[in-house]
Amino acid sequence: MKRLLAPVAFALLGCSAWAVYAPVPEADRGEPLIIEAKVGSRYDSNIFGSHRFEQDSMVALFAPRVKGQASLGDQTFLQANYGLEASHYFDRPGDDTLLNHQLGVVLDYTPDARTFIRASEAVRYINDPKTIIPLGLDVDQSYWSHQSDVHAQWGLLPTIALGARGGLYGIRYDENRLARELDRDDVSAGGEVRWSVLPEVDLVGEANFSNVAYDQQDALRGSDTWDFQGGIDYLPGPRLRMGLRAGVETRERNDGVETDAFTGSISLGYRYLPQSQVSLMVSRELRETTVPDIFPQSKVTMVYLTNEHDLTGHDTLFLTTMLLYEHADLEVSPRFAAFEDDISDDTVRGGLGLSWRYRDNWRADLQYDLDLVTSDTEVREQERHRVSVSLSYSFAPLR
Repeated sequence: MKRLLAPVAFALLGCSAWAVYAPVPEADRGEPLIIEAKVGSRYDSNIFGSHRFEQDSMVALFAPRVKGQASLGDQTFLQANYGLEASHYFDRPGDDTLLNHQLGVVLDYTPDARTFIRASEAVRYINDPKTIIPLGLDVDQSYWSHQSDVHAQWGLLPTIALGARGGLYGIRYDENRLARELDRDDVSAGGEVRWSVLPEVDLVGEANFSNVAYDQQDALRGSDTWDFQGGIDYLPGPRLRMGLRAGVETRERNDGVETDAFTGSISLGYRYLPQSQVSLMVSRELRETTVPDIFPQSKVTMVYLTNEHDLTGHDTLFLTTMLLYEHADLEVSPRFAAFEDDISDDTVRGGLGLSWRYRDNWRADLQYDLDLVTSDTEVREQERHRVSVSLSYSFAPLR
């Protein structure tokens, strides 16, 4: 089994992006144009996210960003941003300076008081070129990805609202072997009916469809999925929100394998101070895996907790935390059932951050991130620690 899994698993365990797990609070300054520059340093105990022979390194960061927003009339509002991350690794074999790019555009349109439409596009390029370490990893993990979404809401009646959404996600790897395994397009569409039975209580029903189409061997890997859920949203006041969803997800793969699974979520949010809030989500869903030939899908149970706490009460010093736990049951393809059983992964990701704002222009951040993966298959396991410090300066040139 390990001979089957290792080629792709090794190539996908690392990630060169400047990860920040705990939420970093940002002030909405409402300016038409904001330019920000961030410099920082990080210690990474396992820069490739490998199971054995971890490579650690100090990393220097320079990350400029441009954000703009403008009204295009009384009914249309446009937001756009571009960010560059330049990371220099002092102890990385091979290329030691990596450049990541991210571009986002959001367009809001409100033709009347009952209708709202939002269209968005996000494009990312993650630069993670090949290198050689004692494990023998020599795979370029660089890739392009994009996410296009359209969301619409319409107030049919004072107590009934309809919603519709559509999305397209695509990923393309630079390296030919990973491209053959993982390049794909995901298309999704869905609808929602919301009925306000009380001012603070909404009943919700939704149906979603998604299609996963791989560039190569789609007849063995691709799938169609239907997801039907019902639930309730409860907002007893401006500080507290609760939501419940439950339903069934049916996935039919192109190779003829069908899977039915319970899907659902419980969400809770509480704003206990004007600038302090805590959020919790527990969910169950089907997901694609990074080894689609052997494990086409996994059943994932997730617990996600975040907290943003204003330490001073003056919107200047924040303590932020994030904790993510996932249990994934990877279901082996019938074509490989004679070689291997299903396997399970347990993933813990945590973040702890301290953010200090000085006036309107300066922000300093201290961050700790943890990645811990245990698995029935040893090659998928990982332990990674990152400690970072950064200083940001932003200004509005059109003020």
